[in-house]
Amino acid sequence: MSMINRWQMELAKMIVVVGCVCCTCQLASAYQLQVFALGSDFAENATAELLPFDESGAQLTRFGIPESGVFTTSFATDGESFFVAASRSGINRYDLQGNFLGEFADVSGTNSSPQRLEADLSGNLYVTFSSGQTSYRLDQSGAISATFSHPDLVFPRGIDADANGNVFIVQGNPRDSRVFKFDASGNYLSEFALPTQLPLVTLASDIAINETTNELYISDEVDESINIYDLSAQPPVLIDTLSMPWDVADVFIEQVSGRIFGTPVATIGSTKAGFTFRTQGFEVSRDGDVIANYFQNTPRNQTFSSIIAIPETVTGPTTILGDVNQDSNVTFLDITPFVEILTTGTYLEEADCNQDGEVDFLDILPLIGILAGG
Repeated sequence: MSMINRWQMELAKMIVVVGCVCCTCQLASAYQLQVFALGSDFAENATAELLPFDESGAQLTRFGIPESGVFTTSFATDGESFFVAASRSGINRYDLQGNFLGEFADVSGTNSSPQRLEADLSGNLYVTFSSGQTSYRLDQSGAISATFSHPDLVFPRGIDADANGNVFIVQGNPRDSRVFKFDASGNYLSEFALPTQLPLVTLASDIAINETTNELYISDEVDESINIYDLSAQPPVLIDTLSMPWDVADVFIEQVSGRIFGTPVATIGSTKAGFTFRTQGFEVSRDGDVIANYFQNTPRNQTFSSIIAIPETVTGPTTILGDVNQDSNVTFLDITPFVEILTTGTYLEEADCNQDGEVDFLDILPLIGILAGG
């Protein structure tokens, strides 16, 4: 093996190791996120509001939408529109500016209010109900395409699907916290119990799945935490706990970037003693650091029922440093073309990670930093 080939191999090995270790971190991409919260006044027949924020937490505007109720109001997105769970009748659809597009699905026959909504990357919508054991998957037309139930699943709360279409539902029962797994056709597959004593889960409130890393996030409504399970293990294994400043009611994973959002539970005022209000949203890093808070610019007696984030294309220059294969993401797939450019002496702006006008040894550490998410 020649010296140059040996050097290429060692360099590739070094970057591959770093790339593989860091591939679960946030990926650089040509997107920025717009964050949306759903706020509802605590009043019968109150008008809910759609609250858009920028990534930093600044509220952009507000849109009134004709939904009522607080605790049963939830929403999800397919990236082009919102699905909002009406308190007692059905699931309505709105565009990203809050304009009503019509009823998406009538679920009034369940005699129960939608509890949680979640959408997958294929445009399916999943819904659990505030009472009743059966949960639904709705196709893009709003028709029921699968049902999910089990005799022991009596308090279904959060619901989500993995990249293979398997559906997970968490039971929100402090004496019997479990996660139930079903296949895409609705067949029961397995379950695993959650801890029911501090310092771990005591009241699971919601779940979200990172489809890239196959991690399950479970928010805890009374233990100030988000617990993360590795779904690749059988049974799933607790691999991390994010300690939060608040009890967590809702958790959301943005699938393009893997970024983590949620809403805390907080008691405010004395309008209704004994009721709780989620007065803000937040973004938290995979290390458990709160990155941003989302507060209303005009405080109101509202609850944040849910929070979601939608990627949008960044206007202006589109060069992404480190994106050597130019697929709009910086991952281990950029390692081989980077090594080829480095050893042939050619120039590519995406490979010039330190932006000094050359692609050379000095670009190796910056590339490793980009792979690591920083």
